Amino acid sequence: MVGLLYPSPVVIIERMERHCQLCQALNSLPEVQGRRIEAHYILGKTQREIARAEGVNERSVRRSIAHGLAEMKTFLKKFD
Repeated sequence: MVGLLYPSPVVIIERMERHCQLCQALNSLPEVQGRRIEAHYILGKTQREIARAEGVNERSVRRSIAHGLAEMKTFLKKFD
């Protein structure tokens, strides 16, 4: 029963490796894209909030995040 409550060591290591890969992908982005993705997906800010804080158009933030996610996806493919 205890084994069902906690992930196995292999699962934990796989999760840690994936976390490291995600961090590397995020850090590989240009500073603005990385900051915006972090603000939106990690800090939970809306794209409108990010745009207001940076004094830019919301559309610019939306495009920046989309391009950054596409770059991260390409970066992560080398690990699959």
